[in-house]
Amino acid sequence: MKLCTALILIFLTFAVNAAGQITYGEKRVVFTEEKRINLTTQRDTSYERFTPTLADIDSADAFFQKHLISRNKNTALKIQDYYRQYVGLKTKDKKCVFINAACKKPDDFLENTFLVFGGGDCYLQGDVDINNKKVFNFYSNAPM
Repeated sequence: MKLCTALILIFLTFAVNAAGQITYGEKRVVFTEEKRINLTTQRDTSYERFTPTLADIDSADAFFQKHLISRNKNTALKIQDYYRQYVGLKTKDKKCVFINAACKKPDDFLENTFLVFGGGDCYLQGDVDINNKKVFNFYSNAPM
């Protein structure tokens, strides 16, 4: 029975990777560079994609949290409470992780990036330059 359970877990992990995303727990999904997605922000299209590692997204979360605190003196907003999608983007001078975050799990969380209108600070987006430890293109659906 244990072998059967282990094989099922291995298959599910492979299925997730084969579908173009890697999940880390229930609240974090990384879209691989091969996964075709719609980015929800208007941006320069001269970037290349890469697949962020677990270390990349941990760093991006930490920098994003610091940014949240600096923008909003109410430190009740915690990035780990959000469902997060990550997309690796790089240009010749930056290696960035795009974070798309929601306080409620969107229906298509594992399929594609989501775009929501309204909802206040339940929805956040931003790019984290993981080499220079900076957040830019930050967007919240409510003033912070």
